Order: sequence, then structure tokens, then C-alpha cells
Amino acid sequence: MNLSRLNLNTVLKICACVGIVLGSLSIFYYLVIFLPRIAQQKIDIRQQEKEEAKRKISETKSNRADCLSWERKLYLKHWADFCRQKGDDDPDCKLPLEVADRVEKTYKERLALCYRSYPVQ
Repeated sequence: MNLSRLNLNTVLKICACVGIVLGSLSIFYYLVIFLPRIAQQKIDIRQQEKEEAKRKISETKSNRADCLSWERKLYLKHWADFCRQKGDDDPDCKLPLEVADRVEKTYKERLALCYRSYPVQ
């Protein structure tokens, strides 16, 4: 009877030790491996979001610059076309005030459209 009691105490002690070791390993894994990995993932996601925002801003700026450049070329072409219609081969000729105002107004409206279409924060 004494022998079985000793074995039961030994078995309980071993089970208690195994339980403590398993609990300690679980806590170790959570604190040392799991939480830092989650924190790093959050950092990586924030970094990707920042890079995406920068890329979008850069793309928008590029698109706006392209739009403004295109509108400038179109403005100069319209001006030169009106000069040719007037019979003047100089693309910088003086146009009648009404025509010049219309070309300028259209140009400014189109520039405003570029700024509205490609806003940069």
C-alpha cells in the first residue's frame, strides 16, 4: 500500500511539473514569438499603406503635369490655328480681342479641370 501511494504522489508531481512546463512554454510562445510577429505585421501593413499613398500622390502629380502640359500644347495649337485662319503664319500673332478672350477662357477652364481631376493633398 505504501508503494502505490508513493507512485501516486510521484505521478501527481510529474503531472504538475509537466503542466507548469507546458503553461510556461505557452506563455513564452505568446510573449516572445506570437506578439512580436503580430506587431511586425502591423508595422509592415502601415509601411505598405504609406508607400501606396506616396505612389498614388506621385501618380496624381504626374497625371496632373501631363494634363497641364497637354492643355498648354492644345492652347498654343488653337492660338496658332486662329492665326492661320486670320492669314498670319506667325503662331504668336495678335488675335482679335474676342477670339483671344475665348481661347484664354477655354484654356483656363481646361486647366481648372486638370486641377479638379487630379487633386493632390
